[in-house]
Amino acid sequence: MHRIHSTAGVAVLAMLTTAGSASAAQIYALNSANQIASFDSESPGTVSAPVNLSQSGFVDIDFSPANGKLYGITAAGVVYTINPATGAAVLAASPNPSTAFNGIVINRMDFNPAADRMRIFGTGATQNFRMVPDATAITAPQTGSPGDVTADGNFTGVAGAVLVGSAYTNNFDGVPAANTTLYSIDTNADQLIIHSVGPAFNTIAAVGPLNFAVGSNVGFDIAQNGVSYLSDGNAFYSVNLATGGLTSKGTIGAGAGSVTSLAATAVPEPTVAGLALFAAAGLLARRRVARGV
Repeated sequence: MHRIHSTAGVAVLAMLTTAGSASAAQIYALNSANQIASFDSESPGTVSAPVNLSQSGFVDIDFSPANGKLYGITAAGVVYTINPATGAAVLAASPNPSTAFNGIVINRMDFNPAADRMRIFGTGATQNFRMVPDATAITAPQTGSPGDVTADGNFTGVAGAVLVGSAYTNNFDGVPAANTTLYSIDTNADQLIIHSVGPAFNTIAAVGPLNFAVGSNVGFDIAQNGVSYLSDGNAFYSVNLATGGLTSKGTIGAGAGSVTSLAATAVPEPTVAGLALFAAAGLLARRRVARGV
């Protein structure tokens, strides 16, 4: 058997490694100390050093499909953009007084990729709102102003459900409303929940059991690669959206702190130029083997 001792061989291996990780996601974790850390979904034990956030009181984070920025929301419903590298938090939208949450404590949010609205859960995880984000997170036709809040009513359909960790499928900018579905986690019955179609999303149904008991510090997101991820404290799982079942992917490294929420973004796939390099390197390697090099 010939061995390839060449730059081409190294290039082939490098590109194979990149291609093999294309289904992974980069996970950003919010912890109880108001810090952000990150890790690869395929190696949760290896985490970046946590970064202190410049604004206190965040309860959830998510990426906007419209502009790719990371957003955080406080218990008062105030929304900031977050630079995950530096921790700098910049005010994006405050609830308008005339349509505010009226003292309801906010605990979860996720971007609706079709409507460019933030879906927000409130006190007791039974109350349900949507909010207009800042203008940079809007590409769909909109009415209203940043900070406008619409109360969409309490959740109905599953008695006693306590919903945390909401996430939309197909979270690409401009996706048709019919092609995105909202899921959430019911920590009362440890089950996956599916929501009715918008705009209210307040009628819910059980998908199936998680097969694990989870606590209140649940993070849940669906990456653009279609894979769903859940954190229960520092336990890390993938989620089967068809059955509700969780599959353990390991433990989030202690360096992340005590994780309370997460947001997922796709790891970039190989570029066209990179794939061309891969093909060229493979051809060169085959020619060298054929010549006995």
